[in-house]
Amino acid sequence: MYDEHVQIQFVAFIAGGHEGDVALDDITLVDNVCNVPKPAITHSHCQFNSHPNKCNYNDYLPNHTWYPWKHQYASWHIGSTTSIGISKGVNSFLYADIEQENKHVAIVSPNFEYGERYCLQFYYIIKQDFSLNIRSSNQSLLSSLTRQMAPSWAKHSLEWEPLKEDEQFAIMFEAKIGHKRNGFVAIDDISIGKGHCPVPKIVDKIDCNFEKDCDLSTNISLANGWQLSNKETYKHTKLPNIDNTYGTPSGHYYFISFRHTQPPTERNFLRTPVVEMTTNKRCLQFYYYMNSNVISSLNVYIDDASIKHFPVDPIWHSIGKKGNRWNRVQVDIGYTKGNYSIVFEPRSGSEHHVDIAIDDVVLLNKTCIKVIEPKWTSTIDCDFESENICGYKDEHTAKFNWTQIKGKTKTINSGPTQDHTYISEEKEGNYMYIETSNPRIPFDAAELSSPLLPTSADSKCLQFWYHMHGKSIGSLEVYRVTPAINEKMLLWSNTGDQGDNWKKAILPLNVKRYFKNGSKELLNHSMKVHFKGIVGYGYEGDIAIDDVKVVIMSCDPPPDTPPVSAIFCDFENGVKRCGFEENTNEDGSGADDSINVLDWTFFNASTIGNQTILKDTNVVLSQSQSSYIFAKASELQTGQRVVLTSSAISAGLHHCLHYSYVSTGDFIIDIYTKSSSGKVGIVFALPRRHQATWRKRSVNLFPQSETFTIVFEGMVGRERTGLMALDDIMVENGKCTTASAGRPEIKKTTVRPEVTESSSQFTAIVCLSVFFAIVMILLVLLSLYHFKFVKQPKGSDNTNTDDRLIQEETTNKYSTSF
Repeated sequence: MYDEHVQIQFVAFIAGGHEGDVALDDITLVDNVCNVPKPAITHSHCQFNSHPNKCNYNDYLPNHTWYPWKHQYASWHIGSTTSIGISKGVNSFLYADIEQENKHVAIVSPNFEYGERYCLQFYYIIKQDFSLNIRSSNQSLLSSLTRQMAPSWAKHSLEWEPLKEDEQFAIMFEAKIGHKRNGFVAIDDISIGKGHCPVPKIVDKIDCNFEKDCDLSTNISLANGWQLSNKETYKHTKLPNIDNTYGTPSGHYYFISFRHTQPPTERNFLRTPVVEMTTNKRCLQFYYYMNSNVISSLNVYIDDASIKHFPVDPIWHSIGKKGNRWNRVQVDIGYTKGNYSIVFEPRSGSEHHVDIAIDDVVLLNKTCIKVIEPKWTSTIDCDFESENICGYKDEHTAKFNWTQIKGKTKTINSGPTQDHTYISEEKEGNYMYIETSNPRIPFDAAELSSPLLPTSADSKCLQFWYHMHGKSIGSLEVYRVTPAINEKMLLWSNTGDQGDNWKKAILPLNVKRYFKNGSKELLNHSMKVHFKGIVGYGYEGDIAIDDVKVVIMSCDPPPDTPPVSAIFCDFENGVKRCGFEENTNEDGSGADDSINVLDWTFFNASTIGNQTILKDTNVVLSQSQSSYIFAKASELQTGQRVVLTSSAISAGLHHCLHYSYVSTGDFIIDIYTKSSSGKVGIVFALPRRHQATWRKRSVNLFPQSETFTIVFEGMVGRERTGLMALDDIMVENGKCTTASAGRPEIKKTTVRPEVTESSSQFTAIVCLSVFFAIVMILLVLLSLYHFKFVKQPKGSDNTNTDDRLIQEETTNKYSTSF
């Protein structure tokens, strides 16, 4: 204690160099003793709507190898690493990504007083090479969540008994980055309280396709247990390429990959919510996938709460490999004495990994024998086996017609070898295709129109099979035509080689629009379907369709990553880290990229060596942009394309698109928007330039009724000259200001190549040559002037007045020019 008045002085010293700023803020002097611990609590619930310390959560930074969590508002866009805006309807959350260079990221809860039992509940997302550990203050591990997950929020609940010797304890949330250094982890809505966790609510039905949280639970950590994912996120070779619900790689399902070597006490349960007891028999229906070559089985149990032990015998089981397909199961559930849950458990008899997946779990309020598949035939259904092809007609406005054919098309290396209808039988059937050989030319189109489909109040899906194989494949487009309102709407399209096999497409047919709350409005008019085949650059471009069918069901697209309202990418770290996708498969079929659609080339000026020749185009461009993506026409074939697609952008708002570009030579370059339902809107067609110089442009994007992406597409013409480059792509909320006013300045570190001695000598020679050329031209002009006007011929005094006037006028003109 001080007996006299004192002052506190802060002194900053300047060291060597200019990178050493010092700052002070929030200086407070209180009449108290420092570091008094806050009283322990028994309950805490934090949604992170403001800074974490408002909930008494503090960063754990024992040394320089640890890093704090980042705090993110849902209206913001997570940094270039995660490339998505993740939100579950709350205002904010905590996250960690690979931009944190250290491998440990941790935050600690407030202190809690001792109690016999505590409950922890929170929401989380884990993607790719991250793990999340939950520890108590004595560093004991309470739970570990690991491995790749689809980017969707999941709930985790945990009960534990604190150690009696700990009068107070805290909970640490630790995120760890793996060796691959990709992905992210996010947490939100952390609730910690004394006592048992709330009893899960009892449900009276189950209907889950795993595109949203269905409250299924597992009994062990996700490192060894069931996971919610899809083929796009987890590219394991033994998992199904598509889900059962939508038939796409982006659709979700639950899967497990495990071995017999796991401890016998670890039973991999996947448990449904508790179902209310019923006196009626009910039918359980689900789809499962088992394609492993090793011995494996899948068991299904009914865990009745009125029975004290877990059941020994399953109500259904399957053993062995079932092929590369989804298999449907229907099994009756008998009477139960109490509330119950349905439990899925895999088994393995091998040390090799076993992969099993399930999808579309439904509990019906009827016995399975009464479950009848709805049979309904539409006027559009057709396998093209009949001579009149089910009433389909060629549009008379098209350049040529579709052809009915049996067997292989006449073009080598293009088209199917047989139809789809009888592909598994020793029989040849018919299908429809377009022949792209002579006399067809690029962009010729054939359009096949279906009969009229009457209106109805049910959701309808259009299913068909298509075949697009050949190095010159053009495009296949599907339209919905509504004569009553004179509307023709693009529903689906695909371009380029999709492989030498039949592929299935499924899409909503009669949805007029979707609303933000997830509901939709159906089209209340009769309609037709048009299949439009477009010729590419060459004769190896046959396109075929078969087995068209309309079914009564909902096939809305699976929920995707929530859209963002702003985007910025300077390509300093490549394309993927900005959330952009190169040459995405627009139909979601999961097929390999087309040979006609190639990747962009990423250029970073920091890779330029001292021996670089200055006339190299990339080096010239790098003098103003340090990193960018580009494509050279000389490295592509005529008709080949480069495509760049942004992440999904929010609907209903004005946006401004900024970008820098270079466009020269024989590139056909378009920028367009594509809505979630497939509507395409042209934004701008970039003009060709003769000089490889960077130009900036800003374009207004008006509000759209659906989420949309921005697509930059360049296609090479016949001359195969020139290049295209893109950089500094930015999408902002609001309208563009005039002449880019108010546009944030994009600051980039420019890396310029070192000029070598030989290049300096070359530059000096060029300058001297230009100087001497100018001097010679001036000397010639002076000689002409002297000869004609200074050295006059004899008798010039007798020159008439008109000649003198002409001479004076000419002299004045030359004098003026000099």
